[in-house]
Order: sequence, then structure tokens, then C-alpha cells
Amino acid sequence: MANEIELMDNNTTSTALSTGNVTFSLKSLNLTDKCPSVMVAPTGSKLSKYPFPKIKFEEGRRCRVAILTEDVLMLKLHYHPEIGYIICNGGMCCKYCDKVSIKYCYPCVMYETDNAGRIVSPQVDMRLLVLGGEMYDQISLLSEIGGSITNMDLLFSCTSTQYQKCQVTQAGPAAWRTNETAIKHVTEYMKNNCDKILDAIGKSFTNEELVAKLGDLNAPIQDQKVISPDALNDVFNVGV
Repeated sequence: MANEIELMDNNTTSTALSTGNVTFSLKSLNLTDKCPSVMVAPTGSKLSKYPFPKIKFEEGRRCRVAILTEDVLMLKLHYHPEIGYIICNGGMCCKYCDKVSIKYCYPCVMYETDNAGRIVSPQVDMRLLVLGGEMYDQISLLSEIGGSITNMDLLFSCTSTQYQKCQVTQAGPAAWRTNETAIKHVTEYMKNNCDKILDAIGKSFTNEELVAKLGDLNAPIQDQKVISPDALNDVFNVGV
């Protein structure tokens, strides 16, 4: 029957109740086909709000990844306390934010591994590798020595969680390329989500949007966005 929850007996699909431990599966409902943002996955799986979540490295744990593109995304990034990270366009953002950092970004495959970086599952996850200049130089050198950066796995050994610093070494051929299921998943995912690759890094704003959010820096003082005395009293609970 359509839209009927499957019965499971000892992890084997069944169409009727049977002896033993019976559980249920949601896969037969085809919820993903009806709404692509809904996913059915094993307990323990997690869903990110970004199609390409940034990789976060941890001291004491090696991370194994495979870069998917020969070319790199290079961008300048600001931080503003009111609206977070801003992708620089050379406009008003540079007036609102004093500092700028340079980032190098790659879409990549991340493997399930143990703490030593050994692959423990054929499952792969899509991630965004965001690098500063030091780690980018390491990857550029590996590419010069070993050939195409997309044909190898890379092992990141984290030396500082706070500053996201790692030593990068080659870890053999790209393992995901030998798995037909992984190849199909990666190909489809890149096709459907590549336009959202920068979502996890920051937001882009036109000059007009920034002025609307933060006020016009060139306006007279009385026209700039400032907190009112009443609002200031509310913040500090000042009574009359």
C-alpha cells in the first residue's frame, strides 16, 4: 500500500508482522521525493543548515578529506558584531569594518574516520574546506609535487583548535573515487548544491543593504542610526 510504513524484523524488511523484534522504517514514505529538505537517516545522523558546512578541526584528531575542484575560491572576509561575517565586495563593507582576512575555499568530501584518520565507513559527507594562507601554501606545495589535487586524499593533523592550524600531508589516492555509491552521491550533490557553496562562510550585501542595516556613515549625526534614550533606559532598566 502506498505511503505505508515498512515493518522491519531484525533489520530485514517485511510486509507483515512476524515473530521477533519488530521495528518500523520511514524510507517507504518517500518523504524526500515530496520535499527535498526532508531526509530519512539512521539515528545519530545530523543535519546542517548549510549545504556545505565548514570543516572544524580538533586537536588530537586527524581529518581525512578529498578536494573536489582543481581551482580555488579566493575571497576577502569582514566581521561585524551586529551582522556577523560579510563577504567583501570592496564597497561600503570596508568602511563599516576595519579588518579583513583572506580565505581560500574548496568543496570537498570528508570521510568517516577514527582519531588516527583511518577510514571506517564508506559513507562520505560534503564539506567546505576554508583555509588561511599558511595551510593553503601547504596544499599548493602538495599539488606541485603530487600532481592533481583532486586525485589524492589529504590528512589534516590539527595543532591548534582555537586557531584552526594543521599540518597537511598526502594520504594516498582519493578513496571516494573507487566507490560507485559515493561517486553518484557526490556528483548529484555538486550538481544540485554548488550554487550554495558560500552560504556557510558569510553573507553578501549591496551598499544599500548595509546602509539600511547599519545606518549611513555619511549622514549628518542626527540622521544616523543611534539608540534612543528610551531604548537605552530599557537596556539598563533605568526607571524614572
